[in-house]
Amino acid sequence: MATFIVSALGGNWSSTTTWVGGVLPAVGDDIVANVTSGSLTVDSNRTCLTINFTNYTNTFTINNGFTLNITGTTITLGSGMTFATGTTGVLSTSTNTAAAVAIAFNGITIPRLTIGKLTFPNTQTITISGATPTVQNLICQSGVLVTVTLAGVNLIVTTSLSIPVNNVLAGLPLTITGTCTINTVGNLNTGFTVSAGSTVVLANTLNLGGGTITFPIGSFLSNPSNYFLSNNSSGIILNTSPVTWYGFIQTVQGTTFITSDLNIGAGGINISQIISPIIFNGAFAVNVNGSVVVNTISLTSATLNLTGSGTLNLFGFSGSNNIVNIATGASYAIVSSSLSLNLIIFNLVGTATCSVPAIHTLTLTSSTLTTNNTSTGANIVGGSEIQWKNISIVFTNTITYTTTVLGNLAGANATVSAINTGKMLVYGNLSIIAGGIFSGTSTIEFTGSVAASWGTGAYQNNIIVSKSGGAVVTAASAITWGFTSRTLTLNSTVNFSTNSNTFTLNSTPLTINNSSVSQFFNITVPNNGVLNINNNTTPILGTLSLAGSATFAGTYGWTCGTLSLTAAGTFTITLQNSVTYTTTISAILTGGTNAARYTMTSNDATIRAIWTLSNGASQLLTYVNGTRIDSSLGQTVYSFGGTLTDTINWLLLTTPGTVAYTFVN
Repeated sequence: MATFIVSALGGNWSSTTTWVGGVLPAVGDDIVANVTSGSLTVDSNRTCLTINFTNYTNTFTINNGFTLNITGTTITLGSGMTFATGTTGVLSTSTNTAAAVAIAFNGITIPRLTIGKLTFPNTQTITISGATPTVQNLICQSGVLVTVTLAGVNLIVTTSLSIPVNNVLAGLPLTITGTCTINTVGNLNTGFTVSAGSTVVLANTLNLGGGTITFPIGSFLSNPSNYFLSNNSSGIILNTSPVTWYGFIQTVQGTTFITSDLNIGAGGINISQIISPIIFNGAFAVNVNGSVVVNTISLTSATLNLTGSGTLNLFGFSGSNNIVNIATGASYAIVSSSLSLNLIIFNLVGTATCSVPAIHTLTLTSSTLTTNNTSTGANIVGGSEIQWKNISIVFTNTITYTTTVLGNLAGANATVSAINTGKMLVYGNLSIIAGGIFSGTSTIEFTGSVAASWGTGAYQNNIIVSKSGGAVVTAASAITWGFTSRTLTLNSTVNFSTNSNTFTLNSTPLTINNSSVSQFFNITVPNNGVLNINNNTTPILGTLSLAGSATFAGTYGWTCGTLSLTAAGTFTITLQNSVTYTTTISAILTGGTNAARYTMTSNDATIRAIWTLSNGASQLLTYVNGTRIDSSLGQTVYSFGGTLTDTINWLLLTTPGTVAYTFVN
């Protein structure tokens, strides 16, 4: 190993006159060009140990098609020299066996630099020093699992960047200036920043394994069709709002951070290989002009705008403080069998259209749904109404407009499943998971011409039954319904009898508008409950059970088989004046005592209510006061130990002892 100095004459590497001493250097020699050296031209493929051009002031050229391989640990280019840039010659470390190489080129531009090595271990660190070190064409060495890490200062690339298959370029981020073609069959893990006024041209899919990608205002991207932005690692950062990527692929489970809006073209988003990836994190918009194919897409404080056309083949949107918009004029088809919205506002905007498959379930978890563009009122904008097939409700959700469910609506949470604001038009069944409560301010309306079922459980919404063509809704064996000021409107028949349903009223006041004259089987009214009955007298085939005081208001009364109140206490049954109430099988009002009596009374101070106890019905009334009650249309009512005020067809009996008597008239 020796040191060879370029002579004052300079010349071609292969000429002996180019070298001080007149001898050609060998592959293991160090090369020095100093202040007295002439121009040096590499005119054939050459190899040396190191080059040191610290004080060189002339021109260094690598002719077209030739490579100078450096096998040692240092390459130094002086700031006063010129590296001829008009050739295809290559400065290379590809045969270098060192684990680390230092390249110093203060203010110098290298036309073509190949970095990397083929020997084991296939890793190499390139430490770069000097101000504005620039490479026109940067090439990573082709090989198997080669990783090159850039250290020192940031490298500027101006014309092309090439990373072959299996190669990885890692370390400090690059700066891209000019018009630069990026060809990454392997992985680019450094990230890069594009200078304002510069353009990146993609030669194929951009494979990212880490780092930050930044396109400032005034920078550009030439992104042909079928070339995607591919994230092969968790944690890359995208700050690329001035440009549009043809498409986005994520091949590993993890987070892609966005620090500005992210624009995706017709290639859309494709993350079909991963289960539950967390994709976009950032308080910005993700604008997609194509399809979205993904198992689960998670957003954090972001907006997903679907602006073009295509399919949504996915199972879930989730995150927090997020909005998903199908933009005006856009057209999408949901093709997955299910879609879960978790902490999402999902909007169908303007003239947008969207469809769902014949078998589909939408799960709403703490989300807002604004999807019926053909609803009445201000939402008529010429788009489509999503005809959801099945909807499952978890926690508290909002539907802004009337929402159609062609199949079934289910409460799927073991505590509270709530929908607020708009109306749900349900063509199929209504149900709630065992132990759960279906609640909220939304009205649920049974509609359509196909029979449906109303499942066991607790419901607190306004409910309307408006089936057509004679279709019937069949109630399960036990339903609890009601919340303050809720209304049940029966415009078509509900069959409460088949399953011997007990319809338990919860809260007060409640209203039943029974236009269809649907027959209840049993109704239970809570203590101090107020029930308004309108449209028709409500028939109760079985028992009307009172838990305590009850007020029956509205313009119509009820007809029940058995009227029952057996709780101990001072309770009042208030009936509307001039309204008829009828009991056909038995009246059992037995929980009163001399000190704590029941009272059946009219709501009016002068006008009687009408309660008819049918002939043949049994009765047992103990300590029941009658006040302004007219029972003249049926049998005489006997009260043990009560007080009568302005009643008709009531009589008092002697206060009973410990024996209960049953009177049948």
